[in-house]
Amino acid sequence: MVLKSWWDEHRHWKYGPLTYEDGSKQFGVFTQMAWADSVHLGCGRSKFRSPRRTVIVCNYGPGGNIIGSTPYRAGEPTKLLYCVTGDCKRSYGDYCNDISDESYEAMIS
Repeated sequence: MVLKSWWDEHRHWKYGPLTYEDGSKQFGVFTQMAWADSVHLGCGRSKFRSPRRTVIVCNYGPGGNIIGSTPYRAGEPTKLLYCVTGDCKRSYGDYCNDISDESYEAMIS
């Protein structure tokens, strides 16, 4: 649900180089999700009892949202896709499927 709401920010964004304008609609999460050069993703969730809420954070690497740059190169769907790892599987089309199952413990103070 939260990822969909982040992706839905695309409705407030028109393709082109990123600019910063005070009072502009928020687009930072969508453009980071779509950033072509970001090839690593880590997300975490924390639940709180009081006040009752859930916080979800994601870290992208390398980071995007570079002012003056576009998050991806526009073109026909799937014609510009490539695999950074070279590990493309036919069952998933020509998409990369390099998945890391590593987990880390973190202390937050």
